[in-house]
Amino acid sequence: MTFDSSDDARPRDQITVLTERFGKRLTKKHTKRPDGSWVTEARDDGATWFSHETREIDGVDSLYAVLREVAQDRSKLVIRARLGAVGAESIAKTGYTRRKKSDGSFVPAPRHWVLFDIDEGEAPEGYDIRARPEELVDWVIKERFPSEFQGVRVVWQLSSSAGLKSPNAIKLHLWAWLSRPLGEEELKAWRLNAGLPVDWRVFLDVQEHFLADPSFVGAHDPCPIRWGITAGARGAIEVPEIDIKKAVAIAREKGVTLSGTVIGATVGEILAQIGDGEGGKGFHEVIIASQMKWARTTPPTQYAATREALKADIRTAARNATRRKGRSAGDVEGYLSDRRLDSEIDGAINRAAIRRAEVAPDAENFMALEDAEKATVSLKNSIRRFFYEALQVPSKQRVYETLDAVE
Repeated sequence: MTFDSSDDARPRDQITVLTERFGKRLTKKHTKRPDGSWVTEARDDGATWFSHETREIDGVDSLYAVLREVAQDRSKLVIRARLGAVGAESIAKTGYTRRKKSDGSFVPAPRHWVLFDIDEGEAPEGYDIRARPEELVDWVIKERFPSEFQGVRVVWQLSSSAGLKSPNAIKLHLWAWLSRPLGEEELKAWRLNAGLPVDWRVFLDVQEHFLADPSFVGAHDPCPIRWGITAGARGAIEVPEIDIKKAVAIAREKGVTLSGTVIGATVGEILAQIGDGEGGKGFHEVIIASQMKWARTTPPTQYAATREALKADIRTAARNATRRKGRSAGDVEGYLSDRRLDSEIDGAINRAAIRRAEVAPDAENFMALEDAEKATVSLKNSIRRFFYEALQVPSKQRVYETLDAVE
């Protein structure tokens, strides 16, 4: 690796690079229809096991070089966390590890580098992300970000959906080098304190950072230039003092947690906040929060029986919600497919299970016999699904059988 400077005092850092075991496509594919509209195919399902490597960086230039290199392989992604003892043991035995923090496969690591994901709003008429992306990037930084971002060289990357609709729609990833390393909680607090117009999820320790450009069928990429570095006299953002208590108070006033999770006593209360109207908290955040509330308040033995009702409630609330200018009914439908909702609900169930285990790991738990039998069936089915994913059988159909009764 060639560093930005020969000065040994320059701060250095690492990027964790993961490669999917079977070469799955970890980027979106867009197909153009005869009527000019686009159909988007999501990333391949079942990306579960990864090989691991770390790359050394010491500033924005080496960061850019590593990102561009990794982006050439559509089966690679990066995360903020570093490899933990469990992950290292798994790699030593099999060559692969899961992308998990809860089991110790990966552990938190404050980083000098950070990704800011901006996927909302529009620049003024006349800006064109397809023809002159650098102009739109400069406008976003100048108009949407505070003083510490001004005059700093940052890497920019257009997101997978850039250029498919309005040419002035803001669909950007900004990769920056920071004056000091920050972890997940400080990044979330900085976002709230400074009002940064970014998605908090990319601050999570094991959140995937997908790099490869999307592929196109039936048409050329409408955005021929997808990467660049802004001009600037400085190579790092000077991180301000971050007051986490202040951020928590701001979040509480907004009716969300530090992470941006929408607060509500029930699923219904949360879904009542969906949409872009007055008091609305958007769509994605509300949907995720409603799924998490359902997973935490519903007995696990009732998950299967109430899952479809939850999906129906989400769809009804979303379709009846107020939309801002530029958000179409089709955009809302993108949140509501069975594939997307089921994936999110599965994630909520897993997180709820982890939280229950963490809250009272030594508590005695008693369950009625009938419920215990149902839970046993559910557990056995989960085990079968686990081994199905682990083996990665190349078939579009499930090869395991679910149980209807206790064996």
